[in-house]
Amino acid sequence: MKRVLSLLVTFLFFLLLPQAQCLLQGNEYIRPDGSLCANPIFTAVPFLQIVPDARVGGMGDAGIAVSPDANAMLFNDAKLGFVENNWGASGSYVTWLDKNFERVFLAYLTGYYRLNERSVLAIGGRFFSPSDVTLINQSGQSIRSSTLNEFELKAALSHRFSNNWSVGIGVKYIESELPVLNVDLGNASSSLATDLSIVYQKKLSFDDVFRAGLSLNNLGSKMSYNSSIIEDFLPANLGLGFAYELQISKKNRITLVGDINKLLVPTPCRDNCDKNNNGIDDYKEQSVLSSIFSSFSDAPLGAKEEFRELIYSTGVEYWYNNWLAIRAGYFYEHPTKGNQRYWTTGVGVNIKDFNANVSYQRPIRNDSGVEMLRFTLLYEFARDNSSYEFY
Repeated sequence: MKRVLSLLVTFLFFLLLPQAQCLLQGNEYIRPDGSLCANPIFTAVPFLQIVPDARVGGMGDAGIAVSPDANAMLFNDAKLGFVENNWGASGSYVTWLDKNFERVFLAYLTGYYRLNERSVLAIGGRFFSPSDVTLINQSGQSIRSSTLNEFELKAALSHRFSNNWSVGIGVKYIESELPVLNVDLGNASSSLATDLSIVYQKKLSFDDVFRAGLSLNNLGSKMSYNSSIIEDFLPANLGLGFAYELQISKKNRITLVGDINKLLVPTPCRDNCDKNNNGIDDYKEQSVLSSIFSSFSDAPLGAKEEFRELIYSTGVEYWYNNWLAIRAGYFYEHPTKGNQRYWTTGVGVNIKDFNANVSYQRPIRNDSGVEMLRFTLLYEFARDNSSYEFY
């Protein structure tokens, strides 16, 4: 997954780890044992980075430019302008296989409707429940149990303004509820955010298709909990994706996909972080707009660390006779920036207008992610029993 539970564990680990152990040696921060010091980026509501769609989940989470369906709104609203059907709906469920996360799940529902030949409207929502948490006071006594709940509601509009280009815009409401010891202070926070995207699609020779997409996601106000003056950034993200569909024969088709993502969030500083001495690190006080631009050049180690913040996803999808799909993929995040590295596999079955998908995620190492399963059911209805084709 991208990256809720493991990021929380990582955050607590580095919070407890004395920063004095990380010393600048040459152009690297090194621990006494010679290993690199991590400097991951933390945001509010990281559940927005979990991919619930089992189809894309089987391809390493690379979904920015993959062919559009009812789940397109997860990655690139603009793709909906090229959807071939009149309307469609989808439901997804994500479960974690680690016994420590038995009660953790993510549910996602979405649907779209074609307004006319060029415009498509979509709505969707996801609900994330990490687990039940027992709150403990300073004396080590249990106070009460609390449930973590987070959700997102989104509406999007896509418009195809030519045979090859489409744009999209989405507006979302996000709410996050975290446990606090003093319930009177309140433990919920909310935000409004926008997604912007564009996609290019071109039919090549032999029925091959090339597609490229660019998306800006989760551009919105910061969030704070428990009446805190410290606000956390949303996981604003810049994504670039490519897909190439090869029609090998009448019954055999292969799609190759690849995404590159970067969080548009300030990198935590390491030295002299509170220059105005107000008790808050300066990078946390940036405005959302200024943080988007500064995120490309604020890493303590310069360009080298900026490149480490790039997240790579790649995958392949094979369809036989348009009814059976087999998928595989790989997800990579630098060890100092979250260390999410895992393989994915998946299968899909298409029967008339129904499509069922399941995918499995396996971390490369025990410390590079968690095992998880994703399930997705999809239904799409073609107008007048025909399909639209835009190239």
